[in-house]
Amino acid sequence: MTAGPVVGPPLRVAVVGMEVRQVKTLELAFQGPCRDACMLVDEPQAQACIVDMDSYQASTALAELRRRDPLRPLILLSLAPLAPAVVASDLVLAKPISLDDLVARLGVLRERVRQAALAAAAAQREAATVPLADDASAMIVVAKRIDDWGRPAVAGDPQARSRVARLLDQEQANALIGTAPDIDPSDPHQLVKAYYDPSRFLQSIVIAARDSAHARGQGVRIQGPWPEIVLDPLRGLARIADADHRLRPYGLQPAALQQSRLEYIERLVLLHGQFRTVALDALIWKLALWAARGRLPLDTPVDVPVQLQRWPNFTRLTLAPGAMSIAALWAREPHSLIRTAEVLNLPQRSVFAFYSAAAALGLAQCRADAAPKALASNRPLDFAADARRGLLGRIMKRLNVFF
Repeated sequence: MTAGPVVGPPLRVAVVGMEVRQVKTLELAFQGPCRDACMLVDEPQAQACIVDMDSYQASTALAELRRRDPLRPLILLSLAPLAPAVVASDLVLAKPISLDDLVARLGVLRERVRQAALAAAAAQREAATVPLADDASAMIVVAKRIDDWGRPAVAGDPQARSRVARLLDQEQANALIGTAPDIDPSDPHQLVKAYYDPSRFLQSIVIAARDSAHARGQGVRIQGPWPEIVLDPLRGLARIADADHRLRPYGLQPAALQQSRLEYIERLVLLHGQFRTVALDALIWKLALWAARGRLPLDTPVDVPVQLQRWPNFTRLTLAPGAMSIAALWAREPHSLIRTAEVLNLPQRSVFAFYSAAAALGLAQCRADAAPKALASNRPLDFAADARRGLLGRIMKRLNVFF
């Protein structure tokens, strides 16, 4: 590594298999810890690609990428270990993703691209006897050293955290989790407004249909006044007959359960027309966010510690404001819903919405026996002070600065 940064254009990176909000998260990482050393582009213009191997038909997309450009370096994201034949010479990044690890992998990609450019330039010089100085413009370099990427690009800006912390702009956030003010949990009149009944919403219809179809080993078609939904629970997929803006109104309002009709399918096939395929967990997560609107499922205690059972697959899921910070906190140490909002300095509706969606997938639950350690103050935790900081600690350090 050179003594100082090499000035030049940013590394052009494309993403494959990631949802729009997850792409925005990555873009924020490029602007923050990567200090604009990378930029997102369309795949044909990319010098490197990041592929979500948990996405639908990821193997097909990966094969096509390699066919079009066998020498282009890739980062493969995956929850489960990948077979050596799948990985080949590419880099692997295990989920949940640490920003430190992501930055390191991007640094390796940068170096591979640089070495490839140098080799191409050398071959061109050898063939055409071009002087070295004339070939400088042919080298592909990145603007910053990897050492610099981990430093906060906006550390001196007191509003930096609040800007980057919101993965969605305010209008989108309000549409997702509402605008309800914080409540006083000791006031019964305020507390009752913090709850909703999941059994009255489309969320419950889809979950019940999933469980029933899975027990039968079949697929199921859900019909009603909403756009038709087809579930393939054995493969964890859902097919929806229309776009989100057509489905969302039915997810927001209490659904008439008697209007729903289930048709079980022996052999599930892709249907013709405008049906689109999404991960089944992602559909249920989104329906829960729409139904909850910043509220909690009935009878959820607000003063009992919440424990994260499994890490959410954020590359598939719609990110509500503060979601990654909440997940990392609960995975590190259980906290009550009210205490979580205080520790992370988040509106209660952000915490309530995340819990409602996570609970719908069985990812989080309240546990009276999971008592948190006493905290010295109400200030946000200083995760950098944890001498035993592991993977989650490093994530939290980054989230505390950038998200």
